[in-house]
Amino acid sequence: MEKLALLSVSDKTGIVEFAKQLAELGYTNVSTGGTYNKINDAGVKVMIVSDLTDFPEILEGRVKTLHPKIYGGILARRDKDDHMHQVEDYKIPLIDIVAVNLYPFEQTMLSGASLEECIENIDIGGPTMVRAAAKNYEHVVIAINPEHYPLILYHLNKGNVPLELRMLLAEEAFTHTARYDAIISRWFRNKSGEKSIPKHVILAFDLTNLEMRYGTNKNQTETGLYKLAGTNFGITAVEQYADNGEWKTIAEKADFHGKALSYNNLFDVEVAIDDVVRAVAELGGITNAIANKHGNDCGNAISSDVDEAIRLSTSGDPISSFGGVRAVYGVVDEKAAKTIINGPLTEIILALDYTKQAIDILLTKKNLRILKTNFKDESNDRFKYRIGMDAGHLMLENKVYDLIDEKKLKVVSGDLSFYENNKNLIHFGIITCQNKFSNAITLVQKISEGKYRQVGFGAGNANRVLSVEQACQLAQNNFYNEFEELLKTDEGKNLLSQTLDASIDIIMRLPEYKNNYVKKKMGELILISDSFFPFPDNIEVAHKYGIKNIVEDGGSEKDEIVFSKAREYGMNMLVTGIRYFRH
Repeated sequence: MEKLALLSVSDKTGIVEFAKQLAELGYTNVSTGGTYNKINDAGVKVMIVSDLTDFPEILEGRVKTLHPKIYGGILARRDKDDHMHQVEDYKIPLIDIVAVNLYPFEQTMLSGASLEECIENIDIGGPTMVRAAAKNYEHVVIAINPEHYPLILYHLNKGNVPLELRMLLAEEAFTHTARYDAIISRWFRNKSGEKSIPKHVILAFDLTNLEMRYGTNKNQTETGLYKLAGTNFGITAVEQYADNGEWKTIAEKADFHGKALSYNNLFDVEVAIDDVVRAVAELGGITNAIANKHGNDCGNAISSDVDEAIRLSTSGDPISSFGGVRAVYGVVDEKAAKTIINGPLTEIILALDYTKQAIDILLTKKNLRILKTNFKDESNDRFKYRIGMDAGHLMLENKVYDLIDEKKLKVVSGDLSFYENNKNLIHFGIITCQNKFSNAITLVQKISEGKYRQVGFGAGNANRVLSVEQACQLAQNNFYNEFEELLKTDEGKNLLSQTLDASIDIIMRLPEYKNNYVKKKMGELILISDSFFPFPDNIEVAHKYGIKNIVEDGGSEKDEIVFSKAREYGMNMLVTGIRYFRH
């Protein structure tokens, strides 16, 4: 009986050699369109599929293989007499090998092609042939990956492809078509603009080549980094020995500068990117620098100068910044690079780009990972997903970048123009507060117009009072240290001499002046809470440290008691009506 191999591939890698060796093994190659031309032009004997079906390609190639002579030949079970009688009665030739891969929908979609072009790159006959061959794996060999051609030929030369390999090839085939359909399904939903929660969520992820050092802990050595199928992987890292400082995606297998990344590193990088995306979306053309560690922004600053933004981002908490990720929405130059390597230990630097001089300086730190990204949401998806595979569930919620709904704003204590007079600083503070695990408190400072920094925070506490205490204590310590540094400058000495009574011993008055300096600075800050204050004790702690400005979402049963306490202390308090939890 004649042996047939059906070859119809978009990725034509190795297909000519595969067809040639199949022909030498006595197979008749049957092919379609471009695959037929490729094989035929190489001088390998091949039959056009329409000669087998006795039916031409129609509808501009939309229908080529959808025919009983194709699917009967693939799906017929050789161990069932009635199947074999039917294919004989209808003169359907048996097809023993199917080598198919699909129209490049993913590549077409990612290229920014038109709607029509994307639609025309949705394969119909291909997935059907792949699934049919995989279903009948006991009798048909399915090959969707050119890398498997040599292995299949090896076994064919020995006599037959073993059942265990056929099953693995079938598993790969169904995974291939499921992934293909998942990408198309997400694309259609995103194009439709539908905003409701989908009834079914089909996601596909691709294992990257990144070799992680370990997972969350060093004894978790079985790890893998997957990217969502149908998306670009937007982070790149410098390769240590590449010509001209070549950049390659971290999903590639390459010899990158610095230590291998771990799960924790990647988590912090992901969080840092999300944090910068929020800041840029809300505040526009800014230079934003973030120090992130264990998923929390321990430093955040905005300035028109990259170097200054980096310095300010770690000035709020240099201890927590030690060993973390620095994310910079800007181009790191020579000066900024020196600030990075001379500041608190940085495990990873992530930026829009770097100058050549900056790269040379950063490369002197042998363990430093140097990454760059466009700081864009590459998923093209309005939802974020949290998978709990141990519990067998997936949680889905819409992404939210909206910080303020001005219709919900309400000044419940103090100056009614508090929001209008401090809008940008409040927005910056909410962004930094969103970027921490709840219960989160952030204290932010306006240094000058368009120049802001975080000076204190508390996060991840089940007790909100503790977060308020931690944030205020950190800010207070920062200002005490700032005062000591100020005294070493000419400006500080002049300021001191003008303020202190010359007739009184300067040493005696120094603690008083220091406390007044810190009190003044604390009173200029804005405290942001990621949720409401359930009791007035939070306000009492803030008052103890001299805080005079508070932003919270409101909604507690004891709101009026809390608001009254703020009025009692003469505080400005703004209620946003929006919660900013992060878990």
